[in-house]
Amino acid sequence: MLDFLGRKIPYCPGGGLSIVDARDAAAAFITALDKGEHQEKYLLGSANMSFAEFFGRLERLSGVSAPMIKVPRRIAVGGSSIIESVFKNWGKASPVATREVEQAEHFWYFDSAKAKEKLGFEPRDPQETLQDTISWLRENFLGDGIF
Repeated sequence: MLDFLGRKIPYCPGGGLSIVDARDAAAAFITALDKGEHQEKYLLGSANMSFAEFFGRLERLSGVSAPMIKVPRRIAVGGSSIIESVFKNWGKASPVATREVEQAEHFWYFDSAKAKEKLGFEPRDPQETLQDTISWLRENFLGDGIF
């Protein structure tokens, strides 16, 4: 989230998400072509974690400070709505989207038991996924000395 001057506000949403390594999801899609049942749906997740836990892990692995400010949901959503409105009146794109702030306050968790049972889905440790992602971003976009 950004303030009116474009500075980053280290806001940590109150919700959570389910993560999965793209390599594991791709392998499961291929397996589902052979083992999956017609019109069945399989949820593919490695771990469910709150945004605070997710950003905490990223901080430990990357050395980049995690967002720390906890804002009550009503204030976060209301504040983002005000910022969006102000930018709209200025004829500019808002740096925050109220809908995204609202969604980040929910827990988007799910259970992959069906995929594990029916497809043999075995996701890798989320720590490995996060470390590989950080390494890839540094090598391909950020450079080694960015942090």
